[in-house]
Amino acid sequence: MRRNVALCWTYSWGMLFLNSYSADQDQRPSLRIGAYFSLSGNGLATNGPEAYDGFMFLINKINSERIGPYSIHVTACDDQFILSKALACFAKFATEDPVPIVVGGHTTFTVAAGDYFEKHQILNIQCCTGPEIIYTSTKRKWMFGIHRPSNDYPKGIVKSIAA
Repeated sequence: MRRNVALCWTYSWGMLFLNSYSADQDQRPSLRIGAYFSLSGNGLATNGPEAYDGFMFLINKINSERIGPYSIHVTACDDQFILSKALACFAKFATEDPVPIVVGGHTTFTVAAGDYFEKHQILNIQCCTGPEIIYTSTKRKWMFGIHRPSNDYPKGIVKSIAA
């Protein structure tokens, strides 16, 4: 019996664990995730297919290696790097084809995504985090970013130079 690595996403109101899971079991419950990325349009240079491909590589690895207790299924939406299209993606994930978790987005849409998914109580994982003020100016319970806020980049550069 082979065991796989644990994947853990933390959030201020609790933790969602995708714990290590035996690869020899046949059936796992499904976890549906919405993903919005700029797959076409002017955003290709900043957040396009490469970001989505990297995300899907992770999801496919999790599924093929049977990591975690869930089989993950992604519902994708192309925001075309246009806010109105992104808002249509948000509505799809909240009402038309509801999902409990949404991943994605360019920093341009972080505030709109945070506001929208907060009121619908959908876990919102921002790939491009934007400035820290987005996360600290209001009490958001349903949103977090994957990497450090953009206004924190200089600190990382200084630390790496000093090392």
